[in-house]
Amino acid sequence: MKRFLVVIAFVMWMFTFLVSKHNYIRTVEEHRINLPSNIEIGQQLHSFEGRIISYDIEKSSMVFETTSPVSNKHIRYRLLFKNQPELISEIINQNYHFTIDLDLNQNIFRSPKNPYGFDYDFYLFSQGIHGQFYVQDFRSKGVQTNCAHCSRLAFREMIALNLDERYSDEVSSFLKAILLGDRSDMVNYDTYKDMGLAHIFAISGLHFGLIYKLLQKLIKLPNRIMKSVLIMMFLFAFSFWIGPSYSAYRAFALIGYLEVARLLHRNPDVMTGIAFSSLVILAIRPVAILSQSFQLSFYAYFCVAVIYRTFFGNTSISRISRLFQSIKFSMVLQILLMPATLFYFHQINIYGFLANLLIVPLIGLILPVALLDLVSTMMRLGMANAILSSILSLLVDCMEKIIQRLPSDLYEPVWFRPDDYGLLLCVFSLFVILRSFYFDKGIKKYVLYSGITGIIILGLVSALPRNELAIDFVDVGHGDFSVLNFKNRAVLIDTGDGYMDCVDYLKDQGIISVDAIILSHAHHDHIGGLEKLIADYDIEHLYVNQETYDVLNMNMKLKDLEMTLIEKPNRIYWNQVILDITPVNSIVDTNDNALVVKLEYNDRVGYFLGDISGSKIDVLEFEEVIDFVKVPHHGSKTSINRSFYSDHTISNAIISHNMKYSMPNADVINLLLSNEVGIYTTYNNGSVQLNIKGDTMKLKSYLNDNP
Repeated sequence: MKRFLVVIAFVMWMFTFLVSKHNYIRTVEEHRINLPSNIEIGQQLHSFEGRIISYDIEKSSMVFETTSPVSNKHIRYRLLFKNQPELISEIINQNYHFTIDLDLNQNIFRSPKNPYGFDYDFYLFSQGIHGQFYVQDFRSKGVQTNCAHCSRLAFREMIALNLDERYSDEVSSFLKAILLGDRSDMVNYDTYKDMGLAHIFAISGLHFGLIYKLLQKLIKLPNRIMKSVLIMMFLFAFSFWIGPSYSAYRAFALIGYLEVARLLHRNPDVMTGIAFSSLVILAIRPVAILSQSFQLSFYAYFCVAVIYRTFFGNTSISRISRLFQSIKFSMVLQILLMPATLFYFHQINIYGFLANLLIVPLIGLILPVALLDLVSTMMRLGMANAILSSILSLLVDCMEKIIQRLPSDLYEPVWFRPDDYGLLLCVFSLFVILRSFYFDKGIKKYVLYSGITGIIILGLVSALPRNELAIDFVDVGHGDFSVLNFKNRAVLIDTGDGYMDCVDYLKDQGIISVDAIILSHAHHDHIGGLEKLIADYDIEHLYVNQETYDVLNMNMKLKDLEMTLIEKPNRIYWNQVILDITPVNSIVDTNDNALVVKLEYNDRVGYFLGDISGSKIDVLEFEEVIDFVKVPHHGSKTSINRSFYSDHTISNAIISHNMKYSMPNADVINLLLSNEVGIYTTYNNGSVQLNIKGDTMKLKSYLNDNP
């Protein structure tokens, strides 16, 4: 075996990922079970003593390290302190130790729980942060002179203030981003991100590489061990100063591996270095494996250091060849990074290679000048400071002008689904295994290309539309958004309130066309997502009642939509699905002035009841045997109709809600239980999906069905 550590790391990545994700899902499930959505709990404050790890005054937030009241281990929370000017004043005065009062009854896992969707709770968890609270009260413990973290924060604040004093707002915000990793003041950060340039603001290999080379030249010691120790001490201090960053940890650990290899008189191996650095990070914080920044950092480095060098490397050093190599590198790297970019961000900039070709070399010039400027500031070298400041301002202004002129068209391909990323992981696994063992070069190529061909064929087969109907009850919090998906085409029933991006959800499911939208009634939590949907999908049919029609016409962005007004029962034939739309009328209650939808497919029957009240259910006709019901009005007390549940055989009831308004009502739950109806709620289960194929119907939910 050539690279034993690589194989160990590969196994540990998979094992740690599965365990960490399971722990996250279990944590969310336990929290939601222990904090029911329909029970109002009186505020019970708990006091925590701890210190600030990082903060963002503009967003009124901070990461606070304290001791868990359960395990007595160090734990971190994200705390929000809106309308707390006294706390802001304390932080500005460099007081970072506090006693904080928190309400532990707050729902700290509030983000929607859907497959592939962005989950902010999951993001925090991957950073080692176990929930988000609002600060109820605080007491300062004063400035702590013996706290290393406090010194780090104070030093960073001093640098930030110095940059603000010496540079324009535009240049200062850019320098704080590349030197401190602080992008809070960057008003045009999204422009850089859309151009595929977000990586230049990650404190990673470029920063550490420059400092490493500089230290190697400056430190002249005959004792190689002492020189390595000093270099690593300086880099550790830099890493600590930057603060928690997985890309910085990776760069630091990789340089550590290089130094150890040289001390042992061994040739450094890139793949072994990747394995070593990843294992170091996972040993310190296992949940790092869940982080996008961790995954992208190693993926990008692997693409550059291993795949590009293996298949596209060139040793020619002529000027023309160097120019060609730069262009080729930018284009090939964008192609290599494309699957990950689509998986994480759902879009790519087709001109990204051009932006990287022009901007990355410029960053390679700006960064060392910025680091020298930082050193000269700390050493108070006035003349050098002035010269470097002028150069930096000129370079940053030049870069901003280039950015303004570069095309930033974003392409959102409908042919890519997150599941397709699994194909890349299979190819990656095959490549790593082959590179880690002694095999004949010809055999390696044969196995690799044969494996890639087989994986692509399997991917194409799995991508073929399936002859089944998937009905998704999407977790949009307090709102309704149901998706009927048949062969990658969809009919939507309601669109949520717009807080969760419905477009991203549809694209994640591989939906290429929205054939129709049925809006049950005019409330925002049912029609709020329509504005985003029409920007990305051409809606063929939009079914509404008169009140919804009037409300949409008052919206300047929606008033020109072609809408089909439903004033009497209508039947829609969509592929093999039959949808009966029945208007329910009311002049006093918008909830009761609604469209009710009956679905029939392969002898399966279901009802989408919008927000109608129990009295309106009596005027409708229902099949005797019902496979599923979308419970009306998020399970509120007004939706109760005892005869409906007792006179019909109902298999499953789905309730879409969160903790708002303390729903579902306990009487509704008891009614369903007494009639032996299966209960699924988006609060407890996340998104719920029904799959109907032939005469088989399967139900699964996002939270409970995770391993």
